[in-house]
Amino acid sequence: MREYSNKQIIDRLETLSGHLANYQKTLDPDGLRLIRVWSRRSSVAMKAFEKNYRSKKFTLLLHELKNTARDIGKVRDGLLLKDIVRKSISVLNEAEKSGVQRLFQLNETALPAETNIAAIASLNSILKTDPLQRFIDIEADIPENNKYAGRKLVKGFKNLVLAANTRQMEKMARKAVRTKQQLVLSSANCLEDPDKIAELHKLRIDIKKLRYTIDLMLPALVSQSELYKNLNALHEKLRELQDSIGAIHDMDYVLHELLSRLTAESAAVRDRALGRNIDGNTDYMTFETGIGLLKIAADIQLKRDGSFHLLYNSWHDNSTTELFRLCSSLSESTAS
Repeated sequence: MREYSNKQIIDRLETLSGHLANYQKTLDPDGLRLIRVWSRRSSVAMKAFEKNYRSKKFTLLLHELKNTARDIGKVRDGLLLKDIVRKSISVLNEAEKSGVQRLFQLNETALPAETNIAAIASLNSILKTDPLQRFIDIEADIPENNKYAGRKLVKGFKNLVLAANTRQMEKMARKAVRTKQQLVLSSANCLEDPDKIAELHKLRIDIKKLRYTIDLMLPALVSQSELYKNLNALHEKLRELQDSIGAIHDMDYVLHELLSRLTAESAAVRDRALGRNIDGNTDYMTFETGIGLLKIAADIQLKRDGSFHLLYNSWHDNSTTELFRLCSSLSESTAS
């Protein structure tokens, strides 16, 4: 079991370390996304097998990876807002475009200093050390006869026991996949209503959990050829669904930000239109900027509706339905 879990964790940390090294050289904003993805995937693997590596150093590394993913997520929101607004700005006239560009500082090409330093302080901490080497050192200090062996895994895998052999590992994998697949199928009811934004976000989280579980457990199922083949296909379908819902969620986030900005500034827009100047403050959103935000919101909503329609069709496609059915059937029939 330790050999299996070591490989799962090391593979992910190795990829993360590569992205960290590349970001240090380039400071490419897209590199932040890759660091976020692999910080999360590494932390998921470490959390799943945590009881094999019970130590303060292991827990510290796990928390640092989680914090890195969280903090980069905050940075990403600001970059995302600018990016999606920029893609819809062509629907505006020159006065509206100028106001929106000023409002969101769309002419800035470099990341502001606070994005690289203050907003992602935990990234700076990770950049100073090699997380892969830290894990290798931690693992080397933990004896094979770990006193926690045989106990239940942590939250998220609470119904699973630590496997001592391949047979147990296969049973553990099937049970984990089956449980999380049921959550996805239950959450998917939200697809019947395009306005269930929070529920759609939950579906994406459940899909991500199932996909990461399959990712972790798939190597243990090589001997179960049919189940392995179908779960591998399901993994790819989940990636497609997760990306689709993620794009919709991004648009929902930007729509919320645009409408919140309009609501907060509505009084200032009205004062400006009426020629008022409260407390000598002239830094109002212009009327043209407000109209521009409404036009951009309408354009994004149209794109969002189209994306949701494609997602709905993809979920209800016969091949998707059959793939879930096959994986569920095989997992249940071999779980005993």
